[in-house]
Amino acid sequence: MKMNIQTSNQSFELLAPFYDAIYPPEQTIKQTVEFIEKLTKKDREKGREVKILEVFTRTGKYSIELAKRGFQVKGIDICKKMIKIAQRKAEKEGLEKISLENITLEEEKGKYDLILLLNNIVSFINSSRELKMLLINSKHLLEDNGKIILHVVNYRVRRKKSSRYYPLKEIIIENKNYLVQRFLDLEPKLFFNINIMGKKGEKWGYFHKFSFPLTYYSLKNLQNHISSSGLKIEKIYGNYEEEKFNENNSKNLILVVSKRKQN
Repeated sequence: MKMNIQTSNQSFELLAPFYDAIYPPEQTIKQTVEFIEKLTKKDREKGREVKILEVFTRTGKYSIELAKRGFQVKGIDICKKMIKIAQRKAEKEGLEKISLENITLEEEKGKYDLILLLNNIVSFINSSRELKMLLINSKHLLEDNGKIILHVVNYRVRRKKSSRYYPLKEIIIENKNYLVQRFLDLEPKLFFNINIMGKKGEKWGYFHKFSFPLTYYSLKNLQNHISSSGLKIEKIYGNYEEEKFNENNSKNLILVVSKRKQN
């Protein structure tokens, strides 16, 4: 599977040492994993091993937690530093390494019960063609009754704010003199910005500044991409507690997707 994101991978390489402090929160991981456990409960009760592929695993937070709970998991990413961090954490937990590789469809076709597109990673794909290829490749990697979990942020809610800038929570990295500032630039185009400030003595200065272009994928837009990729949407939620999605109020959009049966 080729994973192409238009944002420079160099930015993710520089961001890697700070990623665990920034995202995702432990509560989000817990809710996501519990959602996955519920989704796969019947298979697991029958003693069936559930094979999961997490695409863009970053530092492996979801993959590691799922592996600890007995799932067979593979996490893949284009960022080598992110994967190295994930591998070190997996080794510390006594788990198998999380690998970085380009998966060939011939080797892995129909292998996975569940494919995860979490952490709003789809919004970092700024090309409709690349998104469609990701969905088509994911479909080929699914076994016949397999599913895809796709999570995006509903930026429509953010854009209801009067200000162009939407501030996110500042984070102080413990035991290090770093302050992480995060904010969305909502107009005229959508960007996710991260400023990492370092402290030397009593003075603060910018250590790194990142600006990631994002694409706002509405439910209707995703429905079109999913359908044209030979997939179908089974469930639509506004969060991992399975609340109903409301385009004007839900902060997130969670889709459970499966293969569309051929007539």
